[in-house]
Amino acid sequence: MGEMADMVIEGGMCGHCGVIYRKDHGYPVLCKRCWDKATPEERKGYQKAIHKEG
Repeated sequence: MGEMADMVIEGGMCGHCGVIYRKDHGYPVLCKRCWDKATPEERKGYQKAIHKEG
């Protein structure tokens, strides 16, 4: 896979907008802004990010 795809899978960046995190989550995440805007269907397969953007 590509580097960006790996970052999304590892939770190093938001799966929708691409914001980068200081620390990987270990699972796919959405940033707070994307999470709040996403429908329940769009949230499937993601968790809400807990680490700081950076």
